[in-house]
Amino acid sequence: MIDVDTTKLKKGGEDIVKLSNDFKELCNGLYSRLYNIPYKTGEWYGTSAIKFSESTIDEKIESLEFKNELYEFGKTMIEIANSYNTEITNNK
Repeated sequence: MIDVDTTKLKKGGEDIVKLSNDFKELCNGLYSRLYNIPYKTGEWYGTSAIKFSESTIDEKIESLEFKNELYEFGKTMIEIANSYNTEITNNK
């Protein structure tokens, strides 16, 4: 027997999916802001600022990969909840 609350499992998955999408938007805004420091906003300029700005591109990619992992985890939780619900319904 598996002890699981499929309603909570599904809701948790939905929350993770939503939050991962929110995280993506926040990352896009943050990395855009960081990237533009030497080019548009000018708080910091010169070679070191450009080097830093360029380094944020790789960090953004890593952050978005993490977002995708969270998203997939949330989707998996939803799928498992739905699958359990189907099994429960079929075995009644």
